Amino acid sequence: MTHSFVRGALAALVALAALPALADGLAVEGAYAVRSNPMSGAAYMTLRNAGPGDDRLLSLDSPAAQRTELHSNEITDGVARMRPMPEGLPLPAGGTAVLERGGLHVMFMGLTAPLEDGEIVPLTLHFESGRTITVALRVTPQHAGEIPPPDGDKP
Repeated sequence: MTHSFVRGALAALVALAALPALADGLAVEGAYAVRSNPMSGAAYMTLRNAGPGDDRLLSLDSPAAQRTELHSNEITDGVARMRPMPEGLPLPAGGTAVLERGGLHVMFMGLTAPLEDGEIVPLTLHFESGRTITVALRVTPQHAGEIPPPDGDKP
């Protein structure tokens, strides 16, 4: 009986992870995480602001990591470099921000335990408006949707 309860609870959590997270006109869609190495990982998602006012993603936190930061990827002389975004990410009214491989993304640094494929990891997003959204990220294999080369050409 306990085994079937745990399996059912896990199935419900997995189903919830696939749903968009909402907070007063803000939505987080398609959120997932990947493991980079045993001590770091990344998360990707789409943020939508259907509300009447501008907002800004200011910070993020997760019990899965000692530090959780918003980063951009900049390519200089063919070399990709990650840069923290301490000023946050603007999200204008009616606007969308895509966090994707090779671009804007969330970095998990100093993981409390290695991320395992299929695991669900909570992530809380804090906005300038005072709103917060917590999403359940499913950890997916690193090779699913590889980062494109800098020039955008297919290998």
